Amino acid sequence: MLIKKQILKNLVNNYLKIEYDSIRVSSRIFNFLIIVIFSNMVLNINCSGKNLWQDAIDNFDDLYELGKFIESKKAAEYALDLAKETKSNINFRLAESHINLGMADIALLNLKSAKTSLNMALEILDKSKKRNHSLHASYNIHIGHIYSLEGDIPNSMEYLNIARQYFLDNNELQSENYVKLIEIIAQNHFAVGDFKGSEKLYRESLNLREKFILDKQNSLAQCSNNLAALLRIKGELKESEFYIKYALEIWDRIFSGNHEKIGIGLNNLGVIYKDQGRYEEAEATLSKALLINEKCLGEDHFDLAPDYNNMAQLMHSKGNYKAAEEYYQKAINILVQNEEGYRFEIGQIFANKGELHFTTGDYTIALECFSNAIDQISFSSMEQKLAILKSLAKRQEQIEELINYDLNME
Repeated sequence: MLIKKQILKNLVNNYLKIEYDSIRVSSRIFNFLIIVIFSNMVLNINCSGKNLWQDAIDNFDDLYELGKFIESKKAAEYALDLAKETKSNINFRLAESHINLGMADIALLNLKSAKTSLNMALEILDKSKKRNHSLHASYNIHIGHIYSLEGDIPNSMEYLNIARQYFLDNNELQSENYVKLIEIIAQNHFAVGDFKGSEKLYRESLNLREKFILDKQNSLAQCSNNLAALLRIKGELKESEFYIKYALEIWDRIFSGNHEKIGIGLNNLGVIYKDQGRYEEAEATLSKALLINEKCLGEDHFDLAPDYNNMAQLMHSKGNYKAAEEYYQKAINILVQNEEGYRFEIGQIFANKGELHFTTGDYTIALECFSNAIDQISFSSMEQKLAILKSLAKRQEQIEELINYDLNME
């Protein structure tokens, strides 16, 4: 089954709105007002707690929470420019702006650029006379996230555990940053096959979000969606259905019906229905998800490959083998555009396609599919691939025996 990497994504979109009242004044008074207004702007930038830089940071948070990562990166760049012009707390403002820029790049999978921004933040913090341990913790969270996405779980956990100790020592377990941290750790547990540990952390995160962080509704829904996906893999389908419907209920409130998040939720719900044997509901739900995602992303977007794979598996289960073959090929055609980056996923789909042809008795085509699956997965960067390769090789041997048996019978 194709496992789609999910990056924990969190934030919101409130554009800074400045309204001007039209009033009539004499030119002399007008000149005086200009001086006063300009003076107040300088004071706001340099002295006030609520200033243009803080507005930009808040706007970044809002955009990021809603998953608008391109716009959030622009907001982070603007905040960085403002930070360079301030006089008070300049080091901490610069560091926080660089960290936010790194966060946006992580969400956009620009990991090299993200590392550069985060390391600049660390350099500023280390040179500062005053220590800001919360920003150091934030740095460790996001560097740990990068290593997680790169598949380097030991390095990732080293940074994440440093950050976690900060939150434990300072009793800041009800904060958004702590919840982000344990969700990344949950992903790491999932990546190494520790589903029990991953589930425990996702449940902890969900509980904290529901009690203390209700202003981050999109992140709450994403956490519920991740827990649902984990429970489905564990075979706990009834509870998985509950949590994905919970996520969809939240996404329906904050996004339009044709939003990508709705498509993700519906796709996951459709797979649960398929696993429950509710094939008609599954097909209707997956079809609706595909329509939304194709419209939002375009038919050649990499994120559509899992959708096509899921629909193919449903068609396979229903006995609609022609449609299944078409959907598997669609998924493969998308991913081979970046073959080096998706070898493991391509291999998984070839294996699924091989099972399809094995079912229909097309052993020669099935053998070719499994050979392709083994080649792709062998050259992938996935660490836990040996057991999968062993299973595929065993299936390959079974098919070769069947082909040889048919030849001997002739």
